[in-house]
Amino acid sequence: MMYLVLFSTLAVGFFAAITTATQIAELLPAQGEWEESSYLWLTDRSRRLVEFDNHRIEVLPMPTRSHQLLLKFLLHLFEREDAVRLIEAG
Repeated sequence: MMYLVLFSTLAVGFFAAITTATQIAELLPAQGEWEESSYLWLTDRSRRLVEFDNHRIEVLPMPTRSHQLLLKFLLHLFEREDAVRLIEAG
């Protein structure tokens, strides 16, 4: 009986969240109707990565830790290469 109560409580919370998300999504422009100003408004208020192309938006997946580490490594290589060029030029 306790499991049923717990499941019911979780299910109600889950469906309430879906309803809220659906209601919020209904306030936004439909795909294909986005304007640049609406896209910029969205990106100013979100921490998610969002692309805008042909009046459509796409919410991108968050970068993984390994992706971020690889980018950090490449940045250090580029910075080192720039430093070597500055030393050789000076």
